[in-house]
Amino acid sequence: MNSGLMGQVQNQPGAIASSQSHVDVGGETADPAQWAQILTALDATLTRARADIPDYDAVRALLTTIRQQRPDEPDGRVVAHSLLRQLSDRCGGAPGVVSLVSSALSIVATAAG
Repeated sequence: MNSGLMGQVQNQPGAIASSQSHVDVGGETADPAQWAQILTALDATLTRARADIPDYDAVRALLTTIRQQRPDEPDGRVVAHSLLRQLSDRCGGAPGVVSLVSSALSIVATAAG
């Protein structure tokens, strides 16, 4: 948990006008609306970071498959977890992607109960 003030912060060397997104995934159970919200935010972040993602088409294909998963079902959780990790690895530190993937993984973990 972070608190306090932060001045001018960049999330990667040489970054200009970086942005970061956060979606609160608190609660006891996975909410399908939160899952959709986080994936929509991830979609927008990937679009903005396109130039920073070496294999953009493969990452988009992963996101499409992730969107088809249901985190409230055991098989969907396993597939979503694996694909989210792959997506994160392929993005090479593109701004904002890691925090959104972490939020999505939290939803998957919360759904597991």
